[in-house]
Amino acid sequence: MQYVTVTPDGGQPKCYGHCPADLTGKWRLTWHTGARNTVSLAQVNTIGEIAFFEGTYQADDGEKCLAVGYSQGSGDEGTANLRVSCKRMDLFLDGKLELEGSEIQGSYTAKAAATTTGAFKMSRSVCMLPEGCTKD
Repeated sequence: MQYVTVTPDGGQPKCYGHCPADLTGKWRLTWHTGARNTVSLAQVNTIGEIAFFEGTYQADDGEKCLAVGYSQGSGDEGTANLRVSCKRMDLFLDGKLELEGSEIQGSYTAKAAATTTGAFKMSRSVCMLPEGCTKD
């Protein structure tokens, strides 16, 4: 059984028990070709064992695209689904959580002038500098 409470001040939901993975933060998205992009996510809601996220995807041309999705489960048994909407394309990513939720691996479909598919890996970006990190 899972218990979810929301803080009275509108802060992040607190979860007790079996909770979905929190994917909040900055991620490095690596495509099967080796190309990379940045994704930033923030948790916006939790319902049962599903956490919902929204954020941005930094496209190759510099466009900041809307990213929305959800995770279900946690640890190495969870899944994540993400949809990215840009002016010239839509991306659909379906993946499996790995390394206790610090990595997501799976497949994608990109719909633009043509539809392409392939594999991707998302790795959580971790800043170790005491002054913080501002660059990708």
